[in-house]
Amino acid sequence: MTARTVLLASLVALLTGLGAPAQAAPLTLRDLRALVRFGTPHFSPDGARIAVRTIRADFIHDRWDSTLRVIRVAGDSMHTLVRGMRDLHAVRWTRSGHSIAFIAAANGQPPQVYEVPLAGGTPRLISDAPNGVEQFSFSPDGRTLAYVTADNSPISAAARRARAAGGSRRWRRARAPPPAPGLPSRTPCGLAPPTRTVSSTRLLLPP
Repeated sequence: MTARTVLLASLVALLTGLGAPAQAAPLTLRDLRALVRFGTPHFSPDGARIAVRTIRADFIHDRWDSTLRVIRVAGDSMHTLVRGMRDLHAVRWTRSGHSIAFIAAANGQPPQVYEVPLAGGTPRLISDAPNGVEQFSFSPDGRTLAYVTADNSPISAAARRARAAGGSRRWRRARAPPPAPGLPSRTPCGLAPPTRTVSSTRLLLPP
């Protein structure tokens, strides 16, 4: 759902309620632009802090902008760790609790996993998946990163090109590796679904 869609839906709800008795000041466009959503909160390993995304609609560029923030449980203070990175999501604490990992896109590259120290600073790239990272998880000892990425099948490549071009299209090439057991061999529109690969890499992170 795009930011414009949310704006239109909110306006419809606003107009629908105009006939009801006024209980509060009417909602304005400025109010809609100021709305902030919160993502799923994540406690640090020691329970002293909470990492959370705040999400705000960018109506000019028709997208959602996410900011990574950390809240100290004792005292309720909040500070910003990361802002301005596209598609920031999938926030995870590292095992040590000294840093936070997340998926984001930067410099026009596919989404990757980044890690930022709790004290702040420039996020450090810790994955190198040519086709981008969709999901990730740390091993119990915190030293290995497992992630899901699109493979190099012709259909996956076509899907990435279509996404980069800003829209969907029908792919002429239909050959792809056989799907895993239990998965459909074709999507409802007749296309072979892009396949995925689970990979892992060792990290130079503190245990």
